[in-house]
Amino acid sequence: MKSGQGLVVQAINSTGQPISLVLPLTDFAKAYDGPPDRSKGIRGVTEEAAGRAAAPRRRKPRKKLEQQQGQPQAQAPKQ
Repeated sequence: MKSGQGLVVQAINSTGQPISLVLPLTDFAKAYDGPPDRSKGIRGVTEEAAGRAAAPRRRKPRKKLEQQQGQPQAQAPKQ
């Protein structure tokens, strides 16, 4: 891949038709051999912060299921 010009990815779409995508490898060797990227991602969100943000959305379905089953609701850990 370091010396290649493109990577061809082939797949079958939902209608059963084959599709091909060509991904350019112009700077692959430079990125692969270079120093690691220390940026915090596209929006600067860490995995931990993303998990905290998603926690309320995970609790709602659980509470609804517990109410339907008549079970007492467990206290969610504070984050």
